[in-house]
Amino acid sequence: MPLKPSKTELSWIAAGFLFLLLAFFAYYAVNPFSGKKLTADTAQIHEQSAMLLEHWGAGSVEPTSDPKFLPVALFIDGYVGLNGKRSLQNRVKHQRSEYPFFVWEAEHTIMAADESDATAADSLMSRVALHWTDRGELVALHLQRGRPDFLLHAYPPLAAGAPDSLVANRARSFLTETHWSKWDLDLQEISRETTEGTLSHYRLRFDAAYDSLPVRLTVELSRTGALQQIRYAAAQNAENLLSQKIANVLLKGVIPFLIVILIIGQFFKRQSSRMIDLRIARYDSILLGVLIGAFVSIGVYYGYDADEGELALRILASGGVFLLTALFFTSFGMLLFSTADSLVQEAWPVKKYSLTYLRYGLLRNPQVGQALGRGLTAGAAMCLLYMLLLLFADASYVAFEPEKDQMLTGFGYLYLLYIPGEALVYAVFISTFFLLIPGSWLKLRKVNFAAKALMLTFAFSALSLAPEHPNFAFMQLHALMIAAIPVMLFLRYDNLSVMTALFVFTIANFGITSFFAPHLPDVLPILTSFILIAGIGVLALVGSTAKADESGGLPDLEPEYLKRLAREKRIEKEFELAREVHDSFLTSVKPDIQGFDIAASCKTAYEVGGDYFDFISLDEHRTLVIIADVSGKGVKAAFFMTLLKGYLQAVSEQHRDVGEIMKIVNRLFHANSPRGTFITALAGVLDVRTGTFEFARAGHDPLLLLDARTGQAEVHQPKGFALGMAKPHKFNDYLEIRRVNIGEGQAVVLFTDGYVESHNLKREQLGEKRLTELIGRAFREEPGTSGRLLEVVHGEVTRFVGNAHQHDDMTMVVLRKC
Repeated sequence: MPLKPSKTELSWIAAGFLFLLLAFFAYYAVNPFSGKKLTADTAQIHEQSAMLLEHWGAGSVEPTSDPKFLPVALFIDGYVGLNGKRSLQNRVKHQRSEYPFFVWEAEHTIMAADESDATAADSLMSRVALHWTDRGELVALHLQRGRPDFLLHAYPPLAAGAPDSLVANRARSFLTETHWSKWDLDLQEISRETTEGTLSHYRLRFDAAYDSLPVRLTVELSRTGALQQIRYAAAQNAENLLSQKIANVLLKGVIPFLIVILIIGQFFKRQSSRMIDLRIARYDSILLGVLIGAFVSIGVYYGYDADEGELALRILASGGVFLLTALFFTSFGMLLFSTADSLVQEAWPVKKYSLTYLRYGLLRNPQVGQALGRGLTAGAAMCLLYMLLLLFADASYVAFEPEKDQMLTGFGYLYLLYIPGEALVYAVFISTFFLLIPGSWLKLRKVNFAAKALMLTFAFSALSLAPEHPNFAFMQLHALMIAAIPVMLFLRYDNLSVMTALFVFTIANFGITSFFAPHLPDVLPILTSFILIAGIGVLALVGSTAKADESGGLPDLEPEYLKRLAREKRIEKEFELAREVHDSFLTSVKPDIQGFDIAASCKTAYEVGGDYFDFISLDEHRTLVIIADVSGKGVKAAFFMTLLKGYLQAVSEQHRDVGEIMKIVNRLFHANSPRGTFITALAGVLDVRTGTFEFARAGHDPLLLLDARTGQAEVHQPKGFALGMAKPHKFNDYLEIRRVNIGEGQAVVLFTDGYVESHNLKREQLGEKRLTELIGRAFREEPGTSGRLLEVVHGEVTRFVGNAHQHDDMTMVVLRKC
C-alpha cells in the first residue's frame, strides 16, 4: 500500500507556495509599473520616426525591424535611489513624469537625399536608431552605420571654423524638436574632434535639469552641422560612485579570488595524496562547460552589431566564444567538482547522498524527497524576503537589464528553456563554489558551527542576492539576510536542498518580475516558473512517500579512490604486521661464541624483506650459521622465510651435519612450496674447538675468507642448487661441502645479492668484484670489531649508490676470529 506524505511535509511544501503567492502580491504592491499600459503602437512609432527624419532632411526612410519597448535603467534606478519607489509609483500612476523611464527603440535605414555625394549605391545607405517616449517625443538618436554627412541636413551647412555660438545654436535647433525642449539645458563644453589634423565632428555636452535627477546630454554634429548623435546619461555623484565600486570590487572580487586560491591549493594537495578522482567530475564538468559556453555565445550572437548580410560573421564570433568558454569552464569544472567531492567525502559525506541518488534517477527516495521539499520552501522564503525588502526599503529597487531582456525577446519562446537552464547552472555552480568547498574545508579545520555560519554567510553575500540600493551598507545588510537562508540550510541539511533553493529563488524572481515588466508583456515566464516549481513540489511528494528501503539498488556512494586508499591502507597494515613477524624471526641478540666476534645486519628495501640470517646452537662447541635470500619480495617472501626458519629449527634438532640439514630442508621445501619459488642459502657449522667453518652453498653468493695481514679475500663458491629449485636426488648429487680454517686475524663474511646488485643513478652496478675489493680494503684498513666492519662496508655502498632507490634487501654476517 503506497504511503501518504506526512502532515509536516505537506505543510512545508504548502508553506513554500504560500510564500511565493505573498511574494507575488508584495512585488505587485511595490512595483511602480504594475498595470502600466503601453500608449503607443508599432505603426505609430514607425510613422513619427519617418516624419521626423524626412523633416530633418533624410532621403527615403525604411524601418529595419519592429520597435522594441525598453526600460531606461539609468533613469529608473537613479530616480528610485534619490526619491524612492513610492515617488516613482505616484509619478507613473498620474503620468506626471518627464523622465523617459521607458522608451521605444526604432531602427531605420536611410537613403541620402543628395545622391551626388556618393559614388556607390551601398554608400548612400545609413542606419539610425531612435528612442521615443510613449508620448511620442524623441529622446535619443544614434547613427549606427553609414556616412554621417548623409544624415539630417535640416539646416544650411556650417562653414569651416564656425564659432562656438553657431555650433551651439545648431545643436539647440535640433533639440527644440525633441523631448529635451522642456528641460533647462546648460551648455558645459564644446569640443572639436579631429582626424589626422582635419575636423571630423563637434561634440557638445549639456547638463539638463528638470527635477531632482540631473541628466547629462551629449549631441554630436558633423563638420557641416548635420546631426549624428543625441545621447543621454544620468549624472551621478562621482565620489559616491567610486566608493560603491571599490566596495563592490572588494566584496565581489576578493572573496571569489580567495576561494579560487583555496580550490587550486586543495586540488594539488589532494592530487599529490591521490585523494582526487577526476573521473567523478568529467560528465558534470563537460555539461557545465557546454551550458555556460552556450549561454555566453547566445549573448554574443544577439549582441553582435552586424547587418543581416553579415550573419556568417555573427555565427563565427559566437562559435569562437562558445569553444573558448566551454573549454575554460570544462577545465575549471574538473578542478571544482573533483575538489568538492574529495573535500565533502572527507568532511561530511552525508551532504552529497541525496544529490547522488537524484543523479542516479532514484526519485522515490526519502532523502531526495525531503531535500527537494526543504529546498522549495527555503527558495520561496528567499524570494519572499527579497520582495519584503523591496516593499519596506523605499530606496531599494530591481535593476533592469535591458540588454538581457532584448536577448530574451530575440529568442522567441526559446527563452523558456534558456532561463531554467541558466538557473540550474547558477544553482549548481554557486552552491559548490561558495558553500560546499569552503564549508567542507572549514569543517576539516574544526571551525565551530557559529563561526562557519558567519564566514559562509559573508562569503555567500558576495552574490547579487538582494535588491539594489544606493547605500552599499544597506544593500550588503539585505544580502546577508537573504544569504543566511541557504547557508543555514547547507549546514543543517545537504547540498541538494541548497541547489533546489537557489533554483526556486532564481526562477520565481524571474517569473514575478517579468510578469509586471511593461516591456515583457507575456504571461509565459510566470507560467513556466510556476510549472517548474510545481514539478519540484510533485517530486518532493513522490520521494517523501517512499519507504526507506523502497529505493532498491542504491548506488555505491564510496568513490573509487577511497576504495583504493582503503585497500592500500589494509595492505600497509598487513605489511606492518608482516614486518613485525619478520623482525621477530631475525636474531636480535648477538650470539656469544667463544673466540669469535660476531656481527650481522639486514637492511630491507621493502616493507617486508625476503632476506634471512640466523644462528642456531647445535651443542656447546658448534653453531649453525645460516644466511638466505627468498625469491620475491614483500609478504610472500616473509612467509617462505618463516617456513625456512621452521624447517631449519626442526631439522637441526635431529642432525648436526650441514650437508644433511641442507638436503632435508630442500626436500621439505620442494614438496611444500609452489613451483618457481626457491631460496638461495649458505649454511655452515662453526666449530670453536677446531676453528673451522664447514659449509654448503645452495645457489647463494660466495663466502669470503679475509686475512688482515695480507689484505686478501679468498672467494669460496662450492657447487649447489638453490633450495626448492631441483628435485631431492639432483640437489643431493650436486651439493658440495667445503671447509675453511679461520685463523687469528681472519674473518668469514657472508652476504646476499642486494649488495652485489646495488647501483647508482648512472645505472652502474656495484658488482661482486668491486664488493670483494671493498670488503677486503675495509678489513685491512679498519682492524676493529665485526660491527665496525659492517658499518664501513655499508657506508661505502651507500656513497656509491647515492640517491638511487634501493631495490633489494642487503644482509651481511661477519664471523671474525679474535
